[in-house]
Amino acid sequence: METQADRVVTMGYLLQELPLILEEEPAVRRTIIRIFRDRFAERDITEDRFEHLFRELKEGREESRKRWEEQNKKWEEQSRKSDKKWEEQNKKWEEQTRKSDEKWEEQNKKWEEQTRKSDKKWEEQNKKWEEQSRKWDKKWEEQDKKWEEQDKKWEEQNKKWEEQTRKSDKKWEEQNKKWEEQTRKWDKKWEEQDKKWEEQNKKWEEQDKKWERTEHRLDRLEKIVGELALAQKRTEERVEELAQAQKRTEERVEELAQAQKRTEEALRTLTATVGDMKKDLGDMKKDLGDVKKGLGDVRKQVGGLSMTVGYGLEDKLFPYVRDFVKKEFGAEMTVTDRRNLIYPDGKHDEINIYAEGTKDGHTLFIIGECKAQPGKKDFDRMDQMLVRVRKAVNGDIHPFLVGYHFSPDVEAYAKKTYPHIRICKSFEFGLKYKKI
Repeated sequence: METQADRVVTMGYLLQELPLILEEEPAVRRTIIRIFRDRFAERDITEDRFEHLFRELKEGREESRKRWEEQNKKWEEQSRKSDKKWEEQNKKWEEQTRKSDEKWEEQNKKWEEQTRKSDKKWEEQNKKWEEQSRKWDKKWEEQDKKWEEQDKKWEEQNKKWEEQTRKSDKKWEEQNKKWEEQTRKWDKKWEEQDKKWEEQNKKWEEQDKKWERTEHRLDRLEKIVGELALAQKRTEERVEELAQAQKRTEERVEELAQAQKRTEEALRTLTATVGDMKKDLGDMKKDLGDVKKGLGDVRKQVGGLSMTVGYGLEDKLFPYVRDFVKKEFGAEMTVTDRRNLIYPDGKHDEINIYAEGTKDGHTLFIIGECKAQPGKKDFDRMDQMLVRVRKAVNGDIHPFLVGYHFSPDVEAYAKKTYPHIRICKSFEFGLKYKKI
C-alpha cells in the first residue's frame, strides 16, 4: 500500500522530470495536449501562459532538486550514524510531508482560480468571435451572389456562341454541297486551272498569314482565360485561409480585414480583366467574320481543285496497288476500292485507296490518302481518321499518304510525329511497281 512518503517521493520525481520528458518525448507532449485541448485553447493562444507555467515548474523542479540533494545528504548521514535514530528521522519526514501537502493544496487552489478566470475570458472571446463570424458570413454571402451573377452572364455568352456555331456549321454544310457541284464542273476546266494555280497559291499564302494572326489572338484569349482561372483559384485559397483563421485569436481579425481588402482589390482587377477579355472577344469575332468571308471564296475554288487532283492521282495509282501491297507488305490483295467507311453512329470517312489482303492467314487493311502537296494538317487529319478506322475493322492497319511533292519541313514533321504513316511519292509507283 502506498504511504504518504511514497506519494511525496513520486510527486517530487514528477516535478523534477516532467519538463524534461515534455521536451524530449513528442508522444507524451501530444498526449497531454490532447487531454487538455477540450478545456484549454490552442498553443498559439496560450503560449505565454504555458511558458509561465513551465517557468514555475522549472523553478519548482530546481527547488525540489535542491531539497532532495539536501535530504539525500541528511539521509546518508543518518544512515551512517545508526539505526537508532530512525524514529526521529521518520518524525521529521512526516513533518516535511505535511508541509508539502499544505503547499500542494495551496497550489491547487491557485490553479483552480486561474482556470475559472481563463474559462470566463474564453467565453467572452468566443462571443466576440461568433459576432465577427456572422459579419464575415454576411459579406461572403454578398460576394457569392456577385459570383452567381457573373456565372449567369458567362452562361448567356456561351449560349450565344453555341448558337453562332450551329449557324456556322449549317452554312458549312451548304457550302460543302456547293463544292461538290463545283467539282463536277471543274473536271472539264482542269487545263485552264493549271495556269491560275500559281496565282491562287499566292492568295492562299496571304490567307494563311491572316489565319496565323487569328490563331495568335485565340492563343491570347486562352492565356487570359487561364489567368482568370488562376485568379479564381487564388480567391478560393483565400476563402480557405479565412475559414481556418476563425480558430485564431482576436488579434488575427485585423489581419483578416487586411486580407479582405486585398481580396476586394483582386476582384476589382479581375473584373477589369474580364471587361478587357470581352472587348477582345468582340474584336476576335469581327476578325473571324472577315476571315470566314475571305475563306469562303478561296475554299470554294481550292476545294474543287484539291478533290480533282486527289481523284486524278488515285486513278493513276490504282493499277499499281496490287504489286505495291505484295512487295511492301508481303500480302496477297483480295479487295481494292475507293470506299466510304460507314460507322455505327451513321458518320463515315471517304478513304481514297482502300485495300484488303491476307498474309499468313491474317487479314491486312491498306489505307491510303492522296494529296497534291500534303501539309502537316493532312497528316493530323489522317491520324485522327485512323483512330476511327481501327474501331471499325478487325485486323492490322497499314496507312500511307501519297503526294506529288513533300516540303522538307512537312516530311520531317510526319516522320517525327507520325512514324506509322508511310510517306509515298507519286512518281515512285511507276518506277518500283508493276501495273496489274
